Amino acid sequence: MHPWAAMVAPAGTPARIVAQLQRDLVAALETAEVRGRADQAGFDIEPSTPDALRARMASDRALYAPLIGEGRIATM
Repeated sequence: MHPWAAMVAPAGTPARIVAQLQRDLVAALETAEVRGRADQAGFDIEPSTPDALRARMASDRALYAPLIGEGRIATM
């Protein structure tokens, strides 16, 4: 299992707002300060897109479905 983190917005957030948030987040993640802190903490920064995040979440859901089904993981 490889941990990851993402920023999400409430369902129904207008596409233009999601796009702006994504651009702003990528810009912040590319700054030397953020990169330096991430490196110190041992994190790899890999900016993505809303579509790629949806695909990753679906892939993880499918991968871990057996554990979820066995009651070892709580779902939201």
